[in-house]
Amino acid sequence: MLWQRIVTAAVVIPLVVALVVFGPWEAFFVVVAGLAVAGLVEFFTLALPGSRTAERTLGLLLGLLVLVAAEQGAAGLAGVTVALMAAALYHLGTWERDPERLARMATLVFGVLYVSLLLSYLVQLRGLRLGREWLLVLLAGVWAGDTAAYGIGKALGRRPLSAQVSPHKTVEGAVAEFGGSLLAVAGSKLTFFPQLGWGDCALLTLGLGVLSQLGDLCESMVKRWAGVKESGGLFPGHGGVLDRIDSLLFSAPFVYYYALYRF
Repeated sequence: MLWQRIVTAAVVIPLVVALVVFGPWEAFFVVVAGLAVAGLVEFFTLALPGSRTAERTLGLLLGLLVLVAAEQGAAGLAGVTVALMAAALYHLGTWERDPERLARMATLVFGVLYVSLLLSYLVQLRGLRLGREWLLVLLAGVWAGDTAAYGIGKALGRRPLSAQVSPHKTVEGAVAEFGGSLLAVAGSKLTFFPQLGWGDCALLTLGLGVLSQLGDLCESMVKRWAGVKESGGLFPGHGGVLDRIDSLLFSAPFVYYYALYRF
């Protein structure tokens, strides 16, 4: 319901902004780790229904390992390697003549990388010079784009963007997403991030507009396969954790590498 979306956003957004602006790195990491755990629980519920407790527990532990390892350079690469090997060894140790065994192992690994590895870019972005500003640009661009896409799509949307994957997303909403992201990124430049050039604003808008929607569609594909409308119910009116971070998962790596090599 619309009022639930408004109330939830009014509570969550100020808390997130306060965390980014005033919170220490350690607090930010703990929150991202919590999102990763909740997101992995939702993903495994959708993609591995009926999975064993041990299998899900392994997935959560590997997800946390990847999140910690992702920012540790060569040591981090070793951590990701250990995670992949552990997933294979678990299935080797529980081997049975199950034709879906390989698919389950691949799904477990994909879930860990999809949720934890992509979320780790938020932590890495926070650690950069001007990391707080970059995070605010990312969040503002994604949130404003999502809001514009939802509002315009509901009011004016006629042509489906991807009917088989997400029948409620429209071309009109997709176009509006670029407009919302542009306003947010330009507003960021004018208010708290003057280091951005207008060319940066244009490139960031383009990247956020495309990748946010691809991330959204990717999560919609998982939900479509599972036959559910929302990944969970943690955020009233907004769905689950994956429903809230799907656009960020694809956008965060783009902004991180843009910030890393541009500044």
